[in-house]
Amino acid sequence: MMRRKSKGNALSPSGSLGSNDGINGHCLPTLCADSPSLSMSSSSSPKQQSRSRIRMPKTRRPFQKILLDRKVWIRILLVSLLFWKRYAIRRQCHRYLAFYLAWRADTVDGSLWRGTLPSYQWKAATLKNVQADLVVSHCDLPLDWIFKWTKAITFDKITVISKCGKPVEGAPPNANIVTLPNLGRCDQSYAHYLLNHYDDYGEYDAPAADKEGQDHRKDKLIVFTKDNDNMNRDIVSRHRSFEEMVTIAQSTGFACQEEQLWGYSPDHYFKICQPSAYMNWTAMAPYSRDTYVRLPRDDASEFPSRNGKTLKDYILKLNIPAPESDIAPMCFGGNFLFNAKYLRQHPKELWERLEKSLSRGNNIAEGHYAERLWAHLLSPPLSHAKVQEILKQHDSAACPIEVNRAGVLTK
Repeated sequence: MMRRKSKGNALSPSGSLGSNDGINGHCLPTLCADSPSLSMSSSSSPKQQSRSRIRMPKTRRPFQKILLDRKVWIRILLVSLLFWKRYAIRRQCHRYLAFYLAWRADTVDGSLWRGTLPSYQWKAATLKNVQADLVVSHCDLPLDWIFKWTKAITFDKITVISKCGKPVEGAPPNANIVTLPNLGRCDQSYAHYLLNHYDDYGEYDAPAADKEGQDHRKDKLIVFTKDNDNMNRDIVSRHRSFEEMVTIAQSTGFACQEEQLWGYSPDHYFKICQPSAYMNWTAMAPYSRDTYVRLPRDDASEFPSRNGKTLKDYILKLNIPAPESDIAPMCFGGNFLFNAKYLRQHPKELWERLEKSLSRGNNIAEGHYAERLWAHLLSPPLSHAKVQEILKQHDSAACPIEVNRAGVLTK
């Protein structure tokens, strides 16, 4: 008679032990003390035992995995490069490029193109006996930076035109604070001052010789500036020192704080070209703007112009004289200075028309038109030789300029 096999020794069809192994006194070989595998492992060296053990991976928290993952950092770097134009790296790259171009163009011809003088001239100049008046269009920012910027001279007269109903901080005790309605921004402030002080300035022909018999007397300068230092605009421009501006104005009659140093176009970040401080009057004429909002306080409900849809219409309505050669200087940013005698090269009625057109609202298109005309209105006419030298350097195909700088010459 055949003996019945115990259930614990039964093999499964696959040849392995049954599912009830271990219940009837049997166990898996690796878990039993008398199993061959265990006896072999016990007789092996500790080094071999450590190798035979199963190593479990270290558990890391999800945040640690992200920090230690190189692929994640590579992705972050690539995304940052894709949006580089929105961050400080773009600003810094543009600033270095601007100074490089200024260095390359620091020649007589290049300085004329840029609306300045070679650096060896203005760096060696002294501001001895400079006479100047300061006019500040104030809204809500402190004025301390202005007097640090202009510390080289002492102003004869300081006028602060405050418009936003905020206290004027940083003005010296001798400043004359004038409160006006918040209309027309800095352009209306400048037109208001020129209209109301038109008779205060005239020709200054009397020489003032020093002990050595040299005449250091220069015509009086008028400095127009906002309470904003325009550092938000340094992406594509260089901001001139006050000493450089004074030297330029003493030589040419007008100086702009902001110098455009390369062609800024949203589609051509890497194409290097250099805008001029001069514009083509005919090419500038079609310029127009429908709206403008830069700050949360900007209300564009009254923005569309009521004095002509384009800059050309505005010029014709205000009867502003065109330049003889179709080339005229242009200044962006609203901070500039000029020789006071050129205020009177236009009749007082022109400043009255300009001030009236800028007084219809706060954020208005007429202010953008006036910004493009200040340098032309307050500069002496260009000589034929200067016009020819500027046009000789001009290359219309050098770089496309954004629509807000329409008419600017490029090379």
